[in-house]
Amino acid sequence: MTEAEAPKPATPSATAPAPAAPSETTPKVRQAAGTAKRGGSALAVLALLLALGAAGAAGYPYYLTYQGQSDAQVVAATLSEALRSLRQESSAQAQALAEQRTAVAALQGALSEALSDAQRSREALAGELAALAQKQEAEQSYLGAVRMAEVRYLTAIATQRLRLERDLPGALALLARADAVLAEGGAASDVPLRRHLADALAALREAPRIDTVGLYLELEQIANVSDRLPLTRAQFTAEPAPTPAPTRADGLLPWLWHKLQGLFRLRKQNEAVAQTLLPDGASVLLQHGLRLTLSQAQLALLRGDGPLWRASLEAAAQRIERYGRPSRDRSRLLERLGALVATPVAVEGATFAQAQTALLALGEALELRLGVRP
Repeated sequence: MTEAEAPKPATPSATAPAPAAPSETTPKVRQAAGTAKRGGSALAVLALLLALGAAGAAGYPYYLTYQGQSDAQVVAATLSEALRSLRQESSAQAQALAEQRTAVAALQGALSEALSDAQRSREALAGELAALAQKQEAEQSYLGAVRMAEVRYLTAIATQRLRLERDLPGALALLARADAVLAEGGAASDVPLRRHLADALAALREAPRIDTVGLYLELEQIANVSDRLPLTRAQFTAEPAPTPAPTRADGLLPWLWHKLQGLFRLRKQNEAVAQTLLPDGASVLLQHGLRLTLSQAQLALLRGDGPLWRASLEAAAQRIERYGRPSRDRSRLLERLGALVATPVAVEGATFAQAQTALLALGEALELRLGVRP
């Protein structure tokens, strides 16, 4: 509602009667006057209310404007406060970011230094690894040379035992150890060497097994029996009484013949078969000689010497047959000695030749590997 539309205050009508003089008033007049007065007061109040409503209506836009300005100020204050808080937060964040940048820069510096140290450490480690690789290669080469030298030594000892001593078990053990040494290396270049070793081992393993301990004990038992074997004694005739020595007057020939007879002592034996010429009590010497012959056979057995083994047993059999009295023990000893003569005690024949050929090829290959042989 605008100011033009506001109700206008009522004005006294021109036709209204003029108030009578107070002197002329009557009670009715006074009553009518009081009623008019009250009506005027109501009109005045109504006019006042209308004026106040018009003033309120006129001031309402201004109120609304003021109220809007107040809300805008509140919003502006709130936004200002929020902006101030945001500025503070952004300032704190900027400070924290600056501190983080400083820390990151310090970390980058430390990291670059650490990277430099790591690079130097890696280079140093690479150098150490290269040195270790060279050292390992040198050690491997040295160990390979030591291994080849050990194999050569073992095969040389095995060849010596096989060739000189005919020691089959010892040669087998030495060659097996040489093969184990080559197997520990695991090098492909050792395959030809192991092939030669395999040939030698196969040849020796095909050889007949010899019970060295059993044969040795059997010879010891034969020696114990031979110590109790009765031997024949030599029976000699009495020597004639010595004749007086001739003089030069008896002639040169008788004198010379007598001198020559002094250099020899001839005795006659009663038995027709030739026996020992030792005097009585010589049976102990014969038994000692027989035991020495059997001991020689034991030595040949331990050395694997087949010819010496057979020769010693044949000599012992000849002694027993020649000097032993006919008895059951003598016949038993001769039978056992004859069986032992036919028993092989060493690697011989084709087996020995094959093993020797393989060991010779192995020795040549080892000399080439070690550079001993051009």
